[in-house]
Amino acid sequence: MRPGPNLIRALVLLTIVSFVLAGVMYAWPSYLVPGLAGIGLASVLIVAVAALDGLPRGWKRLPLVQRDGPTTFALAKAQDVQVTLDSQSRKSQRVEVWEDLSVHCHGEGLPYSFVLKPKSAHQHTYRVSFVRRGDTRLGPLHLRLTSPWGFWQRVARAGGDWNLRVHPDFAPVVRYSLLALQGQASASGVRKKRRRGEGLDFHQLRDFREGDLVRSIDWKATARRNKPIVREYQEERDQRVAFLVDCGQRMRSVDQGMPLLDHCLNALLLVSYVALRQGDSVAIGSFGGASTWMPPVKGPAGMPAVLSAVYNFQASRRVSDFEGAARLLLRRQQRRSLVVVLSHLRPEDRDDLVSACRLLSRRHLVLVASLRERSVDAILNEPVITVEDAVRYGSACLYVEQRRVLIRELAALGIHALDLLPEELPVALASEYLDVKTAGRL
Repeated sequence: MRPGPNLIRALVLLTIVSFVLAGVMYAWPSYLVPGLAGIGLASVLIVAVAALDGLPRGWKRLPLVQRDGPTTFALAKAQDVQVTLDSQSRKSQRVEVWEDLSVHCHGEGLPYSFVLKPKSAHQHTYRVSFVRRGDTRLGPLHLRLTSPWGFWQRVARAGGDWNLRVHPDFAPVVRYSLLALQGQASASGVRKKRRRGEGLDFHQLRDFREGDLVRSIDWKATARRNKPIVREYQEERDQRVAFLVDCGQRMRSVDQGMPLLDHCLNALLLVSYVALRQGDSVAIGSFGGASTWMPPVKGPAGMPAVLSAVYNFQASRRVSDFEGAARLLLRRQQRRSLVVVLSHLRPEDRDDLVSACRLLSRRHLVLVASLRERSVDAILNEPVITVEDAVRYGSACLYVEQRRVLIRELAALGIHALDLLPEELPVALASEYLDVKTAGRL
């Protein structure tokens, strides 16, 4: 129990009055006895009222607290949390509730003050969002109970711990899913180059239509039905996509309020969903920090496994080893796959990256997806006025040209590379995967 606001106000007021009376008694000594008596009486009155206010035990009884809410959050997406307080007192209680939030968590609707009626329950809904992925924990709620006259307060914690998981933002996956169910997947920006009749897996027989190739005619079926029938093929299913996610120090850079690693994971989730929906399997590995590996999963039901595998990826302060990650992947993934390397490339990565791509390309089809810094593009678009502007512009041009040389060198090795801004990566990478699959390059 500690002093409440009204007790503090009373003591402050008593102090002010005492100073005033001290001045009066100093100027007119005849008022000494009445002044001291007044100060003493006021002090006794405050002590008596405070004692009477603190004696009843009803207002000190903690209510039962229950916190209900989701245990899984999407990054930077607020969700509702409901707290229920069940009174254990026979008297009304003035209660203030607040959450002990970390710097990576934001809350709306707290602190919250109300009067809890005797033997009743009170519910309040507030919103919580997180700006960092991974496992997190919120401790018990903080409660502040105030005595009937406001002279005392009791501060305590009630309710249990709340263990949560913060996943990457999978809103693009949900949006693509809804559009796909309506037959409008291209509206999400994911484009698929159709090449009818040139897949590898047989799909169906159908009537000949204008524009079909003569070589696609099934002559036996045509003879049986006495009309032109063509064999239609579809892309191969049961292929594999393996992601190599760079979790090194460069992925700590922030763009549009999010680390580059989070942008890469958003793209990974979209491509994984598209691949699983196409009947392919998805495997995920990380390097540059903790080396993890999720074995291949298949089918739309594999998305929870993908989310569970990547939600706790964190960028470390270590330098990424591309060649080491490539050698490890070759041991883990024996079957030919589309290997997607997600990183933030720099010119100094040339030797290590080229060596890794050469190793991987002996067995797999390799696609390198690198994020481009928005800050560099901003420098190139700024007017050059001062000498400092010219130096900065020249450095940015040299940096961009070195990256282009690296991309061209990868292309010379038969490695396709994407160099995109973070917001462009998810849709571009999904479209590239569909193009690879349609072309039968796997």
